[in-house]
Amino acid sequence: MYIRSLNITTDRVQGFPYNTEAVRYAKHINLDQPVTFIVGDNGVGKSSLIEAIAYKLRLARINNTLGFQEESFEPIAELAEDLELDMIRDGRGFFFRSEDFGDYVIKGNIFDSFKSQNPTYQNMMFNYGQNLASFSHGEAFLHIITQRVKRQGIYIFDEPESALSPLHQLSLIYLIREHLKKERSQFIIATHSPILMAMPDALIYEVTKNGMQATPLQEVEHYIITKTFLNNPKAYFRED
Repeated sequence: MYIRSLNITTDRVQGFPYNTEAVRYAKHINLDQPVTFIVGDNGVGKSSLIEAIAYKLRLARINNTLGFQEESFEPIAELAEDLELDMIRDGRGFFFRSEDFGDYVIKGNIFDSFKSQNPTYQNMMFNYGQNLASFSHGEAFLHIITQRVKRQGIYIFDEPESALSPLHQLSLIYLIREHLKKERSQFIIATHSPILMAMPDALIYEVTKNGMQATPLQEVEHYIITKTFLNNPKAYFRED
């Protein structure tokens, strides 16, 4: 474990991202499991919250030449100043955003990035040298994850399911669980996927308009809706 808990120290609610539920309600949130999921509808601020964690820790990204200099991170930088992390220990890690993955593959940054990598990650990044274009989208994502998630560290993923089929989501669960058998790492993942949420022993925080609460899988809205629909799809399409 790396982060014992997090806390947004301001009561500010005006302006993005302070007007999102995840930021407003992130008060003394315990992160006492190796895997924590943050779930909720679009727009509740899941991504903003985990981006602020990654920014504060200066975690490596898929293309380390990016750093956190994009204009989109300006409000996140401000939020990070109001983010208090109770750290058990410092360590290296990796921050994955689905949009970073798409840009990285599409723009052909695979080889150009090698020249400017931190030596700590140089060997890991070199393993990307396999032609990712020869993989499916999900296979390319999993290939990168297997190369990055090798050492003990803190790993933050933002909606990884956007790059993964249901089968590949199961593969990601397997990769994480196998890694945790060997290393004392920590994963914090924002997701909409009930498949990922079902990872055994994971801690789930559901963000709603009423708060941010640790919630059993069977009580998470995403899970309930998905299960109810799959049990009886026709019930959702009845014509009066």
